[in-house]
Amino acid sequence: MSTYTFTTADTTCPGHTAAEILAKMAEARQKIDRMSEIAMGGLAGLQIISTRYLPSTITEPGKKHKRRRWMTERYHARIQKKWTKRFGTRQVEVAYMINGGLYVNPGTFAELQRRVTRFGWAP
Repeated sequence: MSTYTFTTADTTCPGHTAAEILAKMAEARQKIDRMSEIAMGGLAGLQIISTRYLPSTITEPGKKHKRRRWMTERYHARIQKKWTKRFGTRQVEVAYMINGGLYVNPGTFAELQRRVTRFGWAP
């Protein structure tokens, strides 16, 4: 049986047989498949509805101030306003769960389809 030496970015692994390398590759593939099943578990059986009446993104602060028990609402709002001025805002894609369905904007729907098919999870 032949032995191979393979090199990664920071280490060399001498003396591995082809069978050992193939076994490691098969093990890695099984882990990837398990992870994809876990990731798709949230979308499996979920009805995704695309509607143009929903916004594709919402604006939220770049950094959110956490309100503590001792803070008044007015104090928290004042600090959040300062943080928004300092850290700015960002656009976040949104989806709404209503009665077991996932309602999204057509643009968000297309992006979701692209991400799902990129990893080979499409039905």
